[in-house]
Amino acid sequence: KSFFSFRRLFDEIYVQIDQPEISILYRLKNNLESFDAFDKHPHFHRAIKQALHLYVYHPDKRIATLGCQMVKKIINKPVDAVYETGNFEGMPADAVMLALSPGSPPTEPDKVVPVYTFESAARKAGLSHLYKLLQWYVSFDADDPYSRYIVLDLETTDAETGSCGIVEIAALRVENGRITEEFHSLVNPQKPISKSAQKVHQISAETVQNAPPIEKIWTDFTRFIGSDILIAHNGYHFDFPILDRYAKQISGHKLANTRIDTLVIARNLYPAESNSVDALMHRFSLSATLRHRAMADVHVLVDIFNNLQKVRYEIGRAVSLEMLLDYVALGNYLEDRINLAEDRSYFISGARKLKTAYSESMRIYLEMTGDDEIGFRAKLHEKIHEFDPDLNIYKSDEYVLEKIKDIAALYEHIEFNEAISGFLSIISLNMGQDQLENINAISLLTYHSAKGLEFDKVVLMGMEDKNMPGFHALKEDSDDDRPVSVKKEEQRRLFYVGMTRAKSELILTAVKNRGGWEHKSSEFLRDLKI
Repeated sequence: KSFFSFRRLFDEIYVQIDQPEISILYRLKNNLESFDAFDKHPHFHRAIKQALHLYVYHPDKRIATLGCQMVKKIINKPVDAVYETGNFEGMPADAVMLALSPGSPPTEPDKVVPVYTFESAARKAGLSHLYKLLQWYVSFDADDPYSRYIVLDLETTDAETGSCGIVEIAALRVENGRITEEFHSLVNPQKPISKSAQKVHQISAETVQNAPPIEKIWTDFTRFIGSDILIAHNGYHFDFPILDRYAKQISGHKLANTRIDTLVIARNLYPAESNSVDALMHRFSLSATLRHRAMADVHVLVDIFNNLQKVRYEIGRAVSLEMLLDYVALGNYLEDRINLAEDRSYFISGARKLKTAYSESMRIYLEMTGDDEIGFRAKLHEKIHEFDPDLNIYKSDEYVLEKIKDIAALYEHIEFNEAISGFLSIISLNMGQDQLENINAISLLTYHSAKGLEFDKVVLMGMEDKNMPGFHALKEDSDDDRPVSVKKEEQRRLFYVGMTRAKSELILTAVKNRGGWEHKSSEFLRDLKI
């Protein structure tokens, strides 16, 4: 929940799906212009937001109609296409015209957003301009999920996260981009400091001999961080595990704070480059004194995080709204504006979907014009092949992923937990497993995926101890604060789900020997006197 909005969380997960062909636009991001020109005109955003009715103008009916459909998908207001100025009867007072080309019908200047004036050396096509405008419009009011957070750093006795002691701890509270409070303390680790660690942070046993042990400052530290987001560099593999170890020792449970690792963010943005603190300082032209002392490091890490967020934000909005790209690709083809870098990038990115029966923009175009579908598609495919001969056809599983994105869009403005619950419920209902009951075949399912299904005969295998309940449910886990009793009860409920899937016959199997190891039957079976 570190992103504080369902949409942001969904996008973060979606981009990790191993489908590199889905984000062609991301691969072409270096061809995309910045939003600087749009950012200079916030009044255009205000005009669009306050309007109760929108019009999209272009002298070409095809472009105006496609543009109208694009706007309808993003902005929940009445939208109409305008292309014949002579027959235009005028706009109501509460309307705004999005002009994709000069020559729009006469109206009050403050009622027209001249989208075409944002053309650049890399972008000339009308729908390219509109796509850029919609990306900018959606991102304009985006909430900053990181308006308040804690940046921290630890210096330790050695690099072993499972046993090292803390010798220095520093943290900064950042609110709305400004450092508002700091926490710093040397710590007596009550164990030797390795020579290699001393060489890095210059903290010796003499330095910390009069410092308090971690137990003495823990209350002050946890009070300082509160429930704020915690940010550290390489935090997932170093700082956070160490803090959780001490938290469990001192208070009995891990810290509940959301965590963010700037190393992970940097690696996602710069996968082929070094992403150490020093490398990032050089990349962003930052400087610091006393590197490898905790307080100096957290100060520079605040600047690193802010810079990473700026890069991430710009890339994020530049490749957003990909569901519109087949409209843009078709419009750019119809206008014959594919040669400039950004126009061409949009064309290539949307062409994959445009080539198939799944393209809504193609359906709208053919219904509007009555063109010969076979002939039009043949010419279009020839142009697509000219610009990207290796482009693969849009696959059916990619269509499913596009539909998942469409479903996710329905939950953007719902409370976070309700959005997750509703989205997962809808997705689970559309996964097709409810059809398994009618298939004349053996279905191999997990307990979870069998929920809601029934079969004449059910076989539950592996009914041995440390298998059901599972091994991990029977032991304490540093990454799981739930007590063993709670985990066992969850496994018991899962077992009940499996048993109750059977209509007429239930078979439970267990082995006495598996892989040379003796086993006894599950305690759940013993509870049933089986």
